Amino acid sequence: MKRKAFCICLSICLACLSMAFLETVVRPGYVLKSAGKLALFLGTVWYFGGARGMVRREGLGAALALGAGIFGVILGAFFLFRPWLDLGTLASGLQAKEGICRENFLWAALYISLINSGLEELLFRGVGYLRLRGCAGEGFAMVFSAAAFAAYHIAILEGWFYWWVRLLCLLGLFAGGLIFNWLDRRGSILPGWLAHAAANLAINTIGAMMYGFVPVP
Repeated sequence: MKRKAFCICLSICLACLSMAFLETVVRPGYVLKSAGKLALFLGTVWYFGGARGMVRREGLGAALALGAGIFGVILGAFFLFRPWLDLGTLASGLQAKEGICRENFLWAALYISLINSGLEELLFRGVGYLRLRGCAGEGFAMVFSAAAFAAYHIAILEGWFYWWVRLLCLLGLFAGGLIFNWLDRRGSILPGWLAHAAANLAINTIGAMMYGFVPVP
């Protein structure tokens, strides 16, 4: 059991480091990077048994309610920290770093909200929490999964915002990971995925404001 727990933790760490290497060194376009993530994450999930037993319709009502709350909190935080955010600079940085612009933003937002969140839930909640807790215990799996989820985003956030805003984002991601784990405690990743998708939808709503699809109040 300890060996399996070690293998799960090592595999997730290697997946995060591989994506950080792509993000900071290789710097491919968003499509190629997404393809690499798809292969890497799904390969890791498949190695540890795939999604078997992880998808059940339990606790979806609570997940939808919590997702709505998360949506509101993220938008509220955006308006709170709005004076320290330059949307024009963010837009130009997003195009330079990811190749995302106004013309392809809506497609990217759809992918991020639905598919990208699903990939991360399969890896960090499906393997990093549900599979890991079976061989390492509830507490360790809960914290490791949330910490890995937050650490994975360090390379993604590099170069964005002030350092203290990035730190707040990472703390929020860790807290979000704990919440998603709690939602999935009955053994299904669907509740966490719904809440995660709601969080991504809030971020993409901010992006829609940035690109002028939605007026900024």
